[in-house]
Parts: sequence; C-alpha cells; structure tokens
Amino acid sequence: MSHLLTPRQAEELHKSMVSYLVAVGFSDSAAALRREAHLGSAFDDTTAKKYETLLEKKWTSIVRLQKRIGDLEARNAALQADLDAATPLTAARRVPRLWDASTGEAKISFLGHDNKLEAVAFAPAAAYVHLAGLAGYKKAPTASSAGEFIASAGRDKVIKIWDNRGTCHKTLVGHDNWVRGLLFHPAGRYLLSVSDDKTIRCWDLAQDGKCVRVVDAAHDHFVSSIRWAPDVHTNSQPPPATDAASAPVNGSEAAANPIQANGSAAHKKADLARIRCVIATGCVDCNVRVFAG
Repeated sequence: MSHLLTPRQAEELHKSMVSYLVAVGFSDSAAALRREAHLGSAFDDTTAKKYETLLEKKWTSIVRLQKRIGDLEARNAALQADLDAATPLTAARRVPRLWDASTGEAKISFLGHDNKLEAVAFAPAAAYVHLAGLAGYKKAPTASSAGEFIASAGRDKVIKIWDNRGTCHKTLVGHDNWVRGLLFHPAGRYLLSVSDDKTIRCWDLAQDGKCVRVVDAAHDHFVSSIRWAPDVHTNSQPPPATDAASAPVNGSEAAANPIQANGSAAHKKADLARIRCVIATGCVDCNVRVFAG
C-alpha cells in the first residue's frame, strides 16, 4: 500500500486505473489489477463507468497546473530581475516607482506591467472622489493630500491605476499598440490616453474606467504625447449662465454645480479659473494637432 495515499484514495485510484484499462481495451491488465487490488464484485460495470474518464481528467489537470507554475516562476524571475536592476530611470522599465525627492530613495514599487513603461501621471485631487469609488474606498482622500493615485501605461498596451501604496485597482484595456501618453482631465472625471495605434481614448473614471470616446486616426503615425491647455484666469465677475456663450465649461466646478455657480458664493470669488476643453497631441511624424470641444 502506498505511504502517500490513504486507503480511500488508493481505492479510488485503483478503480480509475481499472476503468481506464477497460475503456482502452486492455481487458487482461484490467482483470489482473482488479484481482490484485481486491476490488471484488462490488466494482461492477456501472460503477466502472463512473470512473472511466477520471484518470484522464486528473492527468490533464496536473499538466495544466505544471504549465501555470512554470509561467508564474518565469514571471517571478522577471520581476525579481527588475527589482535587482532598479535604477532611477524607471520610466524605461517595467516597474514604476515612487521616489522620495529629499533622500533620492525609492519608496514604493508598482508591480504588474508586462513590458516597459512609456507614461505615468499623478491624479489631481479633483479625481479622488471618482478613483476612491473605483478602488472601493468608503471615503475619498482629502483634497489637500497629494499623490494619492497614479496612472501608468506602456508597451503592454494597457493602463493601470494605482494607489500610492502600490496596489493596482484597475486595468484599462482597449488600445491595440503601445500607450505613449496619459493625462487626467483637470476636473478629475476623465483620463485621456494616446497610443501608437494612432488614437486618443477617453476613460470615464466615474463609470469604472469605461472607455467613452475614441478619436480614430488622430494622427497619421504613432501619437507620442498629449497636453491639456492651461486654465483661463480672469479677474472679472462671471456673467449668469443664460446662453451657450456664457454657459460654464464642461467639466468645471461651475458645470458640476450650476446652482452654486449662479449664486452669491461664486460671485464673491475674485479670481475664477475656467477649464478650457482644448488638448494638443504630438506625433512622431513631427506634427502637433489641437483638439477642442
């Protein structure tokens, strides 16, 4: 009797072996094993049918498990190599890192990308309320805190959203080629990305990172960078939003809360910052294009 299997497990194995031998036509071998394993008359044809494919299923399961273990070991070795060869130029590697500017030390490593990185972006405080929901937080971080969430992307064609402790909360899939640039909307709800697939994509953080807009053929070649137009500052009081010309810009605080924007509290602000819905993208074909609206 095997020292590794319990009597019950050994009996199950013997029944599976006998059923397999019968199924493939090895009747003499099946009869010999049935006799030597003392299975007896209780192991009839009906019982044998139940065990007929069990041995094959267990074998294929072991093969799949061995392959999975091999893949995980290879990935672990690659990640360990990245950690051992860590340098300040982490944007060209697979592992984004959060650094302490005062000491020059790496504080957090963000493990998860399968290829080299091309872009990272800190989320503005306005995005915390959306990213907190995406991350499953009960309460969003305070607006006074900095660097609570980070987005990264690269040659594995995906975008990952992390908290500042190195936990990946969301992977955004949609680009067909390297992702070259990332940009958070100043009002916090959207994340924009550009890629070698020549597209600009807009991801809605309030809808679990759903891709809500794709600008196809934004350029004739790889799109390599994206920038948001600076805010417009004015010292004059904003007029009431009564028509399209004077309506609050999409994504601004005024648009999010029009009642407050038209009330006395908004009119007390001496300096009003308005977000312009204008982005500029650069391409390896040496062209810059400006998109508005």
